[in-house]
Amino acid sequence: WGRNDSGECGIKNSENDSKESITKPIKIPTFLDFKLKEFIVDNHTGKYHSLAVTRKNSVYCWGKNDEGQCGVDLNMDNISKPTKISSLTLKDDEDIKQVYAGVNYSIILTTKGSLYHWGIKSIHDVSKKHV
Repeated sequence: WGRNDSGECGIKNSENDSKESITKPIKIPTFLDFKLKEFIVDNHTGKYHSLAVTRKNSVYCWGKNDEGQCGVDLNMDNISKPTKISSLTLKDDEDIKQVYAGVNYSIILTTKGSLYHWGIKSIHDVSKKHV
């Protein structure tokens, strides 16, 4: 719950409108619809966006995306529902150990010690590993 004018809570009223704030804890609808049983094992909330990691190493992001911090289409300033970061590809023997959501960037640390980061518009491509 909390501020939601950029979609930080992953909930919206209509197709084009996010609620400005959420005043009590509620389940995020997208995560209720998992058919593949991708259970959330880690998450981190930044100032205006959030990340969630599933047991199958998928990463979902929602909230403000004006600097590419959600790792998805740069033409979308706000992501109002959890969206899978499909361009993130890890090696077969690599798992996500930790995620971090900064103000305008995101970082993933893997079990092999690799860092992946995106955001601040100039570093939005999560398919590249930056160390």
